[in-house]
Amino acid sequence: MVLFLGCSFTYGDAVAAENTFSYLVADSLGYRYQNAGVCGWGLAQIYLRGKELIQQYQPDYVVLQYSPWLVERGVSNYAPSYSALIPSPYIYNVESGVQVAPPPFRALGYSLPVNDYKQTAEGFGDYLSFAYRVGWRLVLYEWVQKYRTSLRRKMGKLPPLNRNQNPATEQAVYQALVQEVKNVGGTPILLALSNESVSEASQQFAKQVNVAKVADGDHALWSSLSDSTKASYSDTYHHWRMLEGTRTRVDQHPNEHAHALIANTIIEQIISE
Repeated sequence: MVLFLGCSFTYGDAVAAENTFSYLVADSLGYRYQNAGVCGWGLAQIYLRGKELIQQYQPDYVVLQYSPWLVERGVSNYAPSYSALIPSPYIYNVESGVQVAPPPFRALGYSLPVNDYKQTAEGFGDYLSFAYRVGWRLVLYEWVQKYRTSLRRKMGKLPPLNRNQNPATEQAVYQALVQEVKNVGGTPILLALSNESVSEASQQFAKQVNVAKVADGDHALWSSLSDSTKASYSDTYHHWRMLEGTRTRVDQHPNEHAHALIANTIIEQIISE
């Protein structure tokens, strides 16, 4: 079995399940697989869920997404969102093992009656109703909770945010997950995905966290371009649609072509034993 851990890049945002690199790897090699990538996740969630799934499935291989934004999310109170605040667990200490604090409060955005307004006729009355039942409730709730969270942290009732410890945090989390994989007899594979051509950095980090196999997704993507520019990268690997007669980028996650190239790098690492 192959277990995949990561964020929306691993999940396959805007891509059909059968076109994701997780499916392509498993289908090519005849393995069962579990895609445990979740949109918006950081290292805190990946660490907690990863430990659980590694023990549950005892996979042959675990593909660990390695991206710079994962540690940034892992030490933050909130997950990335375009609307409501999404409180998230965060890593606050790695000096004596990886320690994760729970979300500072419960999110309200998912429990509000937003769906009631998807089919209603637009108008001033509809706007007022939405503002009263959804908008103001959310704004007031989040303002109070953010202030309360800040106050509790100043009073020492919440673990601190250690944003200046990102390198140490990143290394500690991956080392812990790698050890979990090895404890069940599995093989960890570091999957480098940063949107940048930084092959040496991922190789060096792999040595620091005791990973012998690196699937260098960055190198696979950039080396396949005839023109190694940001514009060419976006044009080739992002999602584009024709909107009102204009070719428009609608999503910056890897498209089907990118997933296929990433899958090949993982397959190469698995069959290289």
